[in-house]
Amino acid sequence: MLSRLARVQPKCQQLAHFSTSKSAAAAPTVKLWIDGQAVESKTTDFVELTNPATNEVIAMVPNATQAEMQAAVDSAKNAFNTWKNTSFQIPTDPSTMHVQTSSLDQERHEEAR
Repeated sequence: MLSRLARVQPKCQQLAHFSTSKSAAAAPTVKLWIDGQAVESKTTDFVELTNPATNEVIAMVPNATQAEMQAAVDSAKNAFNTWKNTSFQIPTDPSTMHVQTSSLDQERHEEAR
């Protein structure tokens, strides 16, 4: 195992010059999604979200505060209490599922006009 790692490490170091990482300061900050709304975090602690192919920093993600975490958990519990009683009937005939999907697509297309 160690000998395999020893062979891989130099190759990784050779590829390091291909990195196009941007400055973290230029990356946009992601908002938290709590109770169906985008919320600006009150934290000062952020994590860089990077594109693994290029090592480019594409966003800064907040480490939510305890209060923000609790608000998200409470919101999820409330949503679960509503959604657990929601039923969904799976069509038994695959062709009807296509028809239902097509009609939904048409409705949304007409709404967008």
